Amino acid sequence: MPVDTDQTLTEIVHNQLDAYNNTDVEEFGRWFAEDAVISNLSTGADMAQGRSEIRDQYAPLFQEYPTLQCEVLTELTLGKFVFCHERVTGMDEPLEVFAIYLVEGDQIQRLWLTK
Repeated sequence: MPVDTDQTLTEIVHNQLDAYNNTDVEEFGRWFAEDAVISNLSTGADMAQGRSEIRDQYAPLFQEYPTLQCEVLTELTLGKFVFCHERVTGMDEPLEVFAIYLVEGDQIQRLWLTK
């Protein structure tokens, strides 16, 4: 299903973040395309390739930090991209990150993260 509005793009990103905040690894993974990639924006290194690897990477994080929360501080959309300044809490120290989501169809195709 093609995405044609900024609202739909942000809904997809927010649905993924809701699953993250609920530490629901299956629902979290569902919002990523089968061949999605998560990369470190600073280094260019891929952190996870494919929905299965994304779930495998986040499952231990969700288990170790069951109160994990991600709050969007600032957000904007441009074309198929959603840019978010996010604050993550529930770990040892709060963390602020910048996330760039590429949304294609009704799933996240690519996510770049930097802190």
